[in-house]
Formats: sequence, structure tokens, C-alpha cells
Amino acid sequence: MGKGLWNIRIPTLFAFLLLFTSIFVTTYLIQTGVIFIGRAAPDKTPQNVSVANITGSSFTVTFTTNGRTESALSVEEVSKNPYLVFDDRNKKTGQRAEFYSHYITVSDLAPQTSYNFTIISDGETYQNGDQKYFVRTGPIIQDTPPSQKPIVGKGLLPDGQEAADTIVELKIQGAQKISALTRDNGEFSIATNSMRKEDLSGYLRIPPETPITIILRRQDFSSSIQTIFKNVE
Repeated sequence: MGKGLWNIRIPTLFAFLLLFTSIFVTTYLIQTGVIFIGRAAPDKTPQNVSVANITGSSFTVTFTTNGRTESALSVEEVSKNPYLVFDDRNKKTGQRAEFYSHYITVSDLAPQTSYNFTIISDGETYQNGDQKYFVRTGPIIQDTPPSQKPIVGKGLLPDGQEAADTIVELKIQGAQKISALTRDNGEFSIATNSMRKEDLSGYLRIPPETPITIILRRQDFSSSIQTIFKNVE
């Protein structure tokens, strides 16, 4: 029998507790895990690199670091000069703040076009092995988006503090990768009406009984929960 959301057992001193506005009783915890890797000093090497939220004109890159660091992407369209794109929060404030969780949206792109990028963290450049990271934008969709409510939730630490500066990942079979970032109060919102199919060809309609997985990541820690879409919409 699954454990209720309020009966989560925290296996270490640091984990995430997920709260959803409409599923206090009906959601069951299928899996919760915490990953910790000890290090002698804060490591600013990018981890958990993911490309998500691909549209016909944008994409988002997320990653975590064990130490706070300023980050950016060096983006280039094939045969064109690269340019820098900074964390979304720094773009809004014009500051050069450092974070554990890095959320960088590249916009104003051409549809169905290939782009390369490298990650810059603490002044160092990182590639995907011996090659640059690669992403291709999707087509422009002419269809009307489906009417689907967003997934709204909040991340808390075991001591009750709000899980700010935390990446949220949504996984649904047949859907593109989706990510979001918690606000300073730990809350997050993930739009589902603009979610695309895995091949990016059109919008994804999500039946109520569809299984979904929500993962929160920050530094070397992660926690996940599984439920069905009707419990969170």
C-alpha cells in the first residue's frame, strides 16, 4: 500500500517535500529518493544538465551545481558567431547573482533550426564530453492549445523552510521535457496547455488518468513523486 503524501519518511537531513494545492489526500507517494555525494569543497561543475521547454522560437537549459555560481550559455547557430545568454533571474534584475540551480532560456530563435551551446560556470566552459551541446527548435504550431489547467505546487525542506532556487522537472510519457523553477517562497507553476508531444509536432492532450512524475533538484539532492494528472490539475 502506498504512503500518503503527509507520511513521507525523510531518509536524511535534507530532502524535498512536495505539496500540491488539490491533492492533500488522494496523491500517493510512489517513490522518494535523496542523493548525496560528499565533497571536500563546493563543486561548481554543471550536473543534471537538461534541455527542456522546446518551442519554435526558444528552449530552456537547466543544471545544478553544488556551490553557488554565476552561469551563462554560449549559444551559436551553425556558421554564425556565438553570443551569451544569462540565467533568467539575472536577465530580469540586471545583476550577476549566483545560484545552486541554473535556469537559462534562449529565445528569439528560428523554428526548426539547429543550435549548439556550451555552459559557462564560474568562468569555466563545459561541453557535452568532447562536443558542444546540441538542440533543434520545433515547428510553429497553428492548432489551438488544449484547455488544461497548470500543475501548481510548493517545495519545502524538512525544517519547514521554502525550497527556493530549485529546479522542477515534469515527466509524462509521450511528452517533451518540461522544467520550471521555484520562486523564493518555494512555489512553482507548470503550464500544461502549451506542452508539446515528444517529437514537438503538436500540443499534447493529457487524459485524467495519465501517470506523471515530478522531480525537484537542488545541488546533489533530489526528490520525486508520482501521481496521475487528474490529482494535480
